[in-house]
Amino acid sequence: MFVFSLNCASCKMNNKGDKIMIESIAAYCDDFQTITVDVSRNFYQGDAGKFYLQHEDGKIEECRFRQIENKQNLVRYTLETFNKIEVGKDLRVVSEKGYQAALQYRLITQKDEFDQQYSYDGDDLGAQIKDGKTIFKVWAPTAVRVMLDYEFEGKQCVAIMQREERGVFSCTIDQNLDGALYQYLVHVNGQVHAAIDPYGKTSNANGKRSAVLDTEVLKSRKTELTKVIKNYTDAIIYEASVRDMTIASTTGTKQHGTFMAMVEEGTVCDGEKTGFDYLCDLGFTHIQLLPVMDFMTVDETHRERHYNWGYDPAQYMSLEGSYSSNANDPAARAHEFMTMVNKFHSQNIAVNLDVVFNHHYDVGLSCFDRIVPYYYFRVNENGTKSNGSYCGNDFESKRAMFRKYIVDTCAYYVDVYGINGFRFDLMGILDVETMNLLDKTLRKGHPEIMLYGEGWNMPTALKNEEKAMIDNQKLMPNIGFFNDFFRDHLKGSTSEYEVASRGFVTGDGMMIEAAKFSLAATAHPNLFRKFDAPTQSINYVECHDNATVWDKMKICCANEVREIRVKRQKMMNAVVVLAQGVPFLHAGQEFCRTKNGYHNTYNMPDRINNMDWLRKNRHLELVKHMKDVIALRKACEGFRYATAAELKEHVSFEKLGNEVLMYTIKNTTYNDVPSTLRVIINSSRNDVKLKATSKCRCLLDENGACDKEGDTYESPGLSVVVYQCYE
Repeated sequence: MFVFSLNCASCKMNNKGDKIMIESIAAYCDDFQTITVDVSRNFYQGDAGKFYLQHEDGKIEECRFRQIENKQNLVRYTLETFNKIEVGKDLRVVSEKGYQAALQYRLITQKDEFDQQYSYDGDDLGAQIKDGKTIFKVWAPTAVRVMLDYEFEGKQCVAIMQREERGVFSCTIDQNLDGALYQYLVHVNGQVHAAIDPYGKTSNANGKRSAVLDTEVLKSRKTELTKVIKNYTDAIIYEASVRDMTIASTTGTKQHGTFMAMVEEGTVCDGEKTGFDYLCDLGFTHIQLLPVMDFMTVDETHRERHYNWGYDPAQYMSLEGSYSSNANDPAARAHEFMTMVNKFHSQNIAVNLDVVFNHHYDVGLSCFDRIVPYYYFRVNENGTKSNGSYCGNDFESKRAMFRKYIVDTCAYYVDVYGINGFRFDLMGILDVETMNLLDKTLRKGHPEIMLYGEGWNMPTALKNEEKAMIDNQKLMPNIGFFNDFFRDHLKGSTSEYEVASRGFVTGDGMMIEAAKFSLAATAHPNLFRKFDAPTQSINYVECHDNATVWDKMKICCANEVREIRVKRQKMMNAVVVLAQGVPFLHAGQEFCRTKNGYHNTYNMPDRINNMDWLRKNRHLELVKHMKDVIALRKACEGFRYATAAELKEHVSFEKLGNEVLMYTIKNTTYNDVPSTLRVIINSSRNDVKLKATSKCRCLLDENGACDKEGDTYESPGLSVVVYQCYE
């Protein structure tokens, strides 16, 4: 039988002898021999007298006073026990004045000794079907008891889970429970919490209950890429949202905004390709999907009511139900996601996932805190929650079981679904050791895996040398970072308050030196460097965050007519793809995507965020240009160097005036033919014509791919041209 009690409360007799609940005392286990007790000044002015620790069997031991602090509304007592506290027991702190409270396991969970004693390295957490049986395991070391509450074939059952070594609770049901809905009832810190399974592989609508999923059946459907990249720099990443890509009626899909709509073939808008066929036609190598793991603020049964990008995570191993054909069918989201991934793989397009391991939507609602309170979330020195994410909480990646959770989750998506890479939101919240462990683990069986993220220095409660941020790139040689230097010096600063600033391509000739550094992925040994290797530089000028390039240019280039801004957009697209490093493109960037001037559209309507296929049709010239630029990069190894040594040997720059830069790649090959390439980036409005030292052939001009031989370099104003030289 469970005993329900209120947090921070104790019992007292009234004059009739009845027990009443009062919020007078709260007790916390903050180390293996340390207890913190807060006593309200409303009772005896906070004077509680002596304190005792009461065990489950009724045995009582006196606690020693270590410190007493007088606070405004309470008195805080720091107590020391004679013996080490045994975690997972139903303990109470009792004062000699009769007040008592359940002992809550709090900061003890943040101690290294706690991880040493209780961390678990097994690969069997969650629900697994084996030999016709279903085995449930959950890690809950501070819990007194755990029950399994499950529904199957119209029956609801409750089973007692047995405590095993290292705080794992286990229960085996002699039945294949594929599709069963379940939750855990966890008696911890004097309360009983209902919680879904952190390792739950799927769930019903809105994540009310986890669901058993036969992952072996799912895994049997997995297909792999027929061709994988050798280096990160062989990748061309295209960022897209499942919902945005097909939510508009002009997409022509049968369904809209779902995994299945994402890969529906034969869709058109006014006779031009949309959706999957359009994506396959562009030529990029990797599609990066905005979060597809279950998120909170879209009602999966009425997805039309709200919009959200998905950076409000609820579950991690369960996929988002609003992207499935039936949110109440737990298997649908998993199998439809698998179908989508397989379809991209059939076209040799890799699938990367945008993952949000830096914070949870709500600590109190999270299964993590309901099962092991105070463990999974980072705290400051004073015990308050760290908030470097600005979302109210930060996950504590240094804790052994959350570090394991990140690795286990990513490995699950790779092993079961065949996912090819991960983009980490606010990666600077995570720690270096975790990222390197993830890299080491995944790369064992998948050397082509891509791991990259936002390496900003976030104000989380980590030492700077521990943060997985750009400044620590030397410590993470296989991790990529979004290159904000590239973004800000080619396009101009991107924040809402700096939208009027210009970069080299948007007309600021003073940025020409910074443009050199950027085109060399800020990794060239002879130039300004942010990275040890070009493989670490994720080059971009536009992503889901902030204004699109087109919307920014409406302000920073407001004095220019539309035709001029279109030329600049085309230039911007070309420099991203042709620069050293890893090109990253935002969906719609290739046809001047607009979000009507809005910057943060994470919860704005579909009409703001959707792919505008009519707009794409108006800009087919730009789409063709993008396809030609991508094809050129693929054909020339000189745009895809993987080491700083190669940059030093092959890549150089020359200024041809304040607004014209020539980027030379010598001793390379184009379509396996030995060549030197010259890329002229002309951000002025004036045409440039130079005598070549040998015969040359223009491969790309302002209109796209071409094949023009001659002995001069001709660069029209506001263009990027590429010449192949036979030297």
